[in-house]
Amino acid sequence: MKKFWLKAVALCLGALVLTGCSAEGGCNGCTPANKLAFTSNWTSDKQYHTQFKETAVYDVVYRDDYRISTGETETDYSAQKSNEFTVVYGENGTAKGGYTTTTEALQALPSDIGISVNDTELYKITASLTLPVTYNILETEKSYSFTDTVTSTVYFRSHSSSLSPIYSVKSFDTTQIVNNKNGTYIVRYVYETKIDWVTNGNKAALSVTDKTDSVTPVYTDDDAYRLTEVENYSKQIKYTEGTVLDNETLLFSIRGLTLSSSYSSTLKILDTAYKSVQSVAVGCKRTVNVTDAWTLNTMNAAGEWVPQQYDSSATYLTTLNRADSKYTGQAKHCYYQLTKAETTEDGEETTEETGKTNARAFLVKIVESLPNKLGALEYRLSTVHVTEN
Repeated sequence: MKKFWLKAVALCLGALVLTGCSAEGGCNGCTPANKLAFTSNWTSDKQYHTQFKETAVYDVVYRDDYRISTGETETDYSAQKSNEFTVVYGENGTAKGGYTTTTEALQALPSDIGISVNDTELYKITASLTLPVTYNILETEKSYSFTDTVTSTVYFRSHSSSLSPIYSVKSFDTTQIVNNKNGTYIVRYVYETKIDWVTNGNKAALSVTDKTDSVTPVYTDDDAYRLTEVENYSKQIKYTEGTVLDNETLLFSIRGLTLSSSYSSTLKILDTAYKSVQSVAVGCKRTVNVTDAWTLNTMNAAGEWVPQQYDSSATYLTTLNRADSKYTGQAKHCYYQLTKAETTEDGEETTEETGKTNARAFLVKIVESLPNKLGALEYRLSTVHVTEN
């Protein structure tokens, strides 16, 4: 198997303006970098809750016709038909419940990660993408089926501590079809990334580990299938705590911002593909109506789930792309929606006096362009279950 330096655009991006010194480390004779500031818009009263847990389930839908105006540019991620291959995602273009995220509050880190901190207001996010995909090569009339998976776990501090990262691990088993002068073939990568943000002080310890040895052999001796190693790698990267976000918290962290129809900022993340701190541009120039219905389930005092359906609320179309003069990549479109006012059993709206502020922010849709002009994947929120005490 050929070893390859992976240069993939990170799946999840997001957050906030940095000012002052570089986020990659302190500097002498200048003002320290400002720390990031967030509001916990994911809770009913904007406070940290020790028993907070939220599970969001998304359907993953293939889009061959995605076109939209962001308020600044016209985006067209429509598929370009190929005479060499076709691709089918999910079941007839849809993977029901294919993407799930769970966010929960913690008061201590688990012992098995080997890291300790003094903070008692912590969060953990686990995310899982499971996407069946079939590649059909027209010349040979052969089909190749896989289940692409991406799983991640990240630990970080609460909004009062700038959502500062502590530890993350992410596993990939993904495929991509390539068509060039050498023919048409499917490339598969299986690897893992880890970041220890705290053990080495202001240096984040990044490791990239190839996992192809753990793969069960498939399509043996078929040149159209290429299991490709990534280069094992480790590096310590300087950063200033409170000014850089772990990539796995970024889409979540944007919920803690005050978005508007004229919002623009730049953020810093540790990019595991580029193995360095990188800038990402975040912008919102319009609101849109998202008509795909989803259900918010909250638990009442009796321990019963109370559903409330949403199908059109104020939704901010937020674009995220690499703020790099050499490579900006294709923008990711993230739709953040503010829920309508919650009501009591008597039908009265809850207010700040009752401890609820009624404007929780949810990520209701994500659209990301597929490589090779294959179209786009659209993640549509289906259900959310939330408990908090």
